[in-house]
Amino acid sequence: MIVDGQSYGVHAFFAKIRDDFTHRPLNGLEIGDVGPKYGYAVKDNGYMIFSNFRIPRTALLSRYVSLNKDGQLSIQGDPKVAYSTMLFVRISLINFTWKLAISMCLLGIRYTLNRVQFKTISNSAEERRVFDYQATQYQIIPFLAYAYACVFSSKQ
Repeated sequence: MIVDGQSYGVHAFFAKIRDDFTHRPLNGLEIGDVGPKYGYAVKDNGYMIFSNFRIPRTALLSRYVSLNKDGQLSIQGDPKVAYSTMLFVRISLINFTWKLAISMCLLGIRYTLNRVQFKTISNSAEERRVFDYQATQYQIIPFLAYAYACVFSSKQ
């Protein structure tokens, strides 16, 4: 938020961004699509660039911040509340990550331990487990280590 040329950082607003009839972005806005995320194609990400875009003072979501008619910004409450919320979200993401990573590692390890392929053991009719190949271990074990790192870093 910039008031009278002074930046006050990032604040939440509820503002109209498109024309009611044409549905095009209003003047001063650039909106676009980032494209699919690698590994998470169902998530649709975009961007919005504000360039000299004016938002009414009444559109400020002002639970912790208020802006009077003279352009004076005042903060109510403790700013640590916003920081603790951000920290909680980040910890929740780490908790979600390790659970997903462990389940995917478990799936891959179980599959490669049960799947056999190629008779590469000399003097034997037995096929080798896919997990026994060094290339397979090279791909799976780092992900397992990452999953464990997430487990230990997310414990409180």
